[in-house]
Amino acid sequence: MRKIRQAVVIAVAAWLLTSAPALAIWPTTCVEANDAFEYAAGRLHNVGIYERVYPDPVVAEAACQNDHGDDLRRSFAWAFRDERPQPPAAPTNLRGHPDWSRVRDVAQARSTDSILSPQIADSVIQRGAVDAFLRGVDDGVQYGRWTCDQSWRSMACPLAPEQPGGRSPPPATAGGPQVNATLRPAWEVLRRSHAGSRLTGLPGNEAVVEIDWAADLPGTALAGWAPNVGLIGVAPGLRGERAEVLAAVIAHEFWHAVSPIPDESGFDNCVADEVRAFIAQAAVWQEISPGSLRSPLEQAQQRLVDLWLSDPGDEGRSVPEDVSGYPGLRAHALYDYDYVTTCAA
Repeated sequence: MRKIRQAVVIAVAAWLLTSAPALAIWPTTCVEANDAFEYAAGRLHNVGIYERVYPDPVVAEAACQNDHGDDLRRSFAWAFRDERPQPPAAPTNLRGHPDWSRVRDVAQARSTDSILSPQIADSVIQRGAVDAFLRGVDDGVQYGRWTCDQSWRSMACPLAPEQPGGRSPPPATAGGPQVNATLRPAWEVLRRSHAGSRLTGLPGNEAVVEIDWAADLPGTALAGWAPNVGLIGVAPGLRGERAEVLAAVIAHEFWHAVSPIPDESGFDNCVADEVRAFIAQAAVWQEISPGSLRSPLEQAQQRLVDLWLSDPGDEGRSVPEDVSGYPGLRAHALYDYDYVTTCAA
């Protein structure tokens, strides 16, 4: 703990010495000290995180103190005066509230941010704004206002009206498929890439009329293609992933939707089409990979690219009809994803 307190002191001191004159003041609140530490540590995206999540400064300070108050008081005891009025401390049982998990899940569905969503849930529960947040009319937190009055029920809008008669394909639009708002960044990354634009521009792309989260995927599938309703469904467990890796996953399913190669029955043909989908996925990831790999899924995408490039394949690296030159990808499909069982069914 002593080392942690020393690190905080050093970080704040460095911030004071390197900040612009307008910022060169000693932090006197938890929020200011947290911003100073994040700035000194080079995590500029975290500077102002409490203010963004909690627009009310009193609530922001209370949340910060609930998270970091004890450490800050130990390090800067002289800066906290007993006679100075303090914001009320955030209740410690917020996460035991029966609606906390539901609010957090909705926040994550709207933002795909696994760090912000618990903090948003804390604020919503503390302010008693559960109903307003779920309806998408809460101005008190980031992602609190959502277009739920213009959409059908989903993870992001659990109180919106349910589609009559269950899921049906939405009408196709001239601009492409209807894409869930939280998946649109991934769709735009895919569409703007060279490999992705070639894929999404293939004849028959109008077959894909919707890209959305889908909770009913089989087993541990990352995504799936449902031709009967024109849906590419992505597993909800991927909500915390970056847009680039989601784009690669969507590319795999997009190949299944628009493949110009005849869809013939039989075990070998089933495996071959998975190999082709993995080639499309690898080509997209190779182009759009953000570099540093943050998650196991991103690492898996890179291993897929390595397999693709190590296979003899063809020189053009296009998606071929004959996949005999890709023994590594074939083994990947058969054994890593158990298409031995799937294609035998």
